Amino acid sequence: MGNIEPEDGVSVLRHPAWQMKAVNHILLAWTATVLSTCVVSAATPEEFVLKVSLYPGGPTAIQTRVVPQRPFDSSNVFNGERITIKGLLAAKQGEHYHLRITVAEWKSEKINQSQTCELDLTPGKVEYFPGFISSIVYMKTILLIPISKERQGQ
Repeated sequence: MGNIEPEDGVSVLRHPAWQMKAVNHILLAWTATVLSTCVVSAATPEEFVLKVSLYPGGPTAIQTRVVPQRPFDSSNVFNGERITIKGLLAAKQGEHYHLRITVAEWKSEKINQSQTCELDLTPGKVEYFPGFISSIVYMKTILLIPISKERQGQ
């Protein structure tokens, strides 16, 4: 296969107009590739609100945003007691997300405690687990709320 010779005797592959078209096509393909990569990498990962409620005489709730496979650590002070939740939400396994969480309650140097547990959470379903403070048993609940559902409820 030889080059097609136009009337002016210059090969199509060496003709400036054809070279510009080739460069334009290459630039267009490169731009499309870069933009599609940016769109894919800019896609937001699955996000949730993790809400932990404590019931030792009245509900106290602490919540934070969590993303699967990223550690979280959040704390707040309620009535002079610092409540901290930290842990890791694993990637989705079937319909569940495995959660390893530590709930720490700090009132003073002498009055503090923490509890670590592992749960399989289903988004939107409340899970219960017992806890102790000052020898009193009380309940803790954990709720995993998809961000999209949380926004719809506002």
